[in-house]
Parts: sequence; structure tokens; C-alpha cells
Amino acid sequence: MHPQRRLEERWPILTDLEALDRFLRRFEDPTLLSVRAVLEGAFRFAQSPDGDAVPVRATQTQLRGMDLLNAEIPRCPALFLVDSDTGQAIFGPATMDWDASPPRERGHALVHGSTRHSHYVRFDARGLHLERDGQLIFMARRVTQVVAEDHTRFVDRDSGAAVRYPGFVARQRPAPVDAPAHLHVETRPFPGDYLQRVRDELTALIRGALDSGPPILWDNA
Repeated sequence: MHPQRRLEERWPILTDLEALDRFLRRFEDPTLLSVRAVLEGAFRFAQSPDGDAVPVRATQTQLRGMDLLNAEIPRCPALFLVDSDTGQAIFGPATMDWDASPPRERGHALVHGSTRHSHYVRFDARGLHLERDGQLIFMARRVTQVVAEDHTRFVDRDSGAAVRYPGFVARQRPAPVDAPAHLHVETRPFPGDYLQRVRDELTALIRGALDSGPPILWDNA
């Protein structure tokens, strides 16, 4: 039987594979990049209009690439949105914007609000971004948020610029007590468990194909 994975049932979400592919693009090592061949098989299958299975040949180089990837992740710098008062990371890295010049890492912070549904806002090396009607209205690396009943006042702690916004940044329950008063964007090492489930699945998939002989088969059947 071919080693295979059903994308809809066995994988967390296809975007995890895409996030791992974006992470790998920062490297030039051919052993690390060999892992992308397995990911590209998944992407080809996902884009196939007829749902045809996509076989990918497994190699020992890919298995070594996964070991190298596991070792490299905690050595790589990443952006975090941090509670300035406690030092606790509230949100971590999400994507890499390769269209930016130079390429720019981005994260997403959850905003709770009383006037609209909870939603995500971006942060990158330039700071936390707030938008209104698609237009940037606030950007700061070091932020104070003052939560009121129907809005939050975000203040740039460096320039003093301020804006009213219908929501506040908080990791969990939507209550003001959970909204850190002071936030900042900080570079720290990637967490060692970044995309851990996807990496474990890929390693098992490659090893299974090498042990049994047939190629990896991306399929939904």
C-alpha cells in the first residue's frame, strides 16, 4: 500500500504546509530545500481540478533535511508581540511576506471588540498595524492600549501618536483584564515546537515511504 495522506482528514490544514514552505524558502542548503519537493506534491494535488493523486519520490536526503530543519528552527530569529510588563509573548510569527522588499516576516494579533467580531491585525518589524476601511491608521513598535467601554485608545509610546480603535489586543478571553496595557514587537528565537505536528507528519511520511518502497502519494481517496 502506498504511504499517503488525505489532505482533508489527516493534515491539520493546508496552510500549515504553506507556512512550512515559506519558512524553508529562507534557506539555501540543498538538503533542507529537498523537503520542498514533498510539499510541492501536496500543493499540486490541492490545485488539481480532477483530484488526481500526485506521487512524490521519497529520498534519504529529504529525511536528513527534516532532521536539519528540526535543528535549525530554534536557531532562527522570529518576531513576537510581547506583553511589555511581564515579558510574555502574546503572539508569534505567522507568515513571511516574500513580495515585500526586503522580504518581511509578519504575525497576526487577535483583537477583541464590542462593536465588531473578533479579528486579526498584523504586526511586523515596523510594529503593530491597525487599519480602517483598508487604510493604515496606526503603526508602532511600542504600544500602550487603554481599554474603554466601546473603544480602545492605542498610543505609540515613542512618538505619542494615538488613535481610537474598536477593540483591544488580548490572547484569550475578551475582557479588559486580559488586555496587556503595554505591548511591543520583539525578535526572539523561533519556538522549538513551531509547526511541530506538520514536521512530525512529514518525517513519518518520508520514513514510511523509504521503508516500504513505493512513493509518497498525495490523495483524497
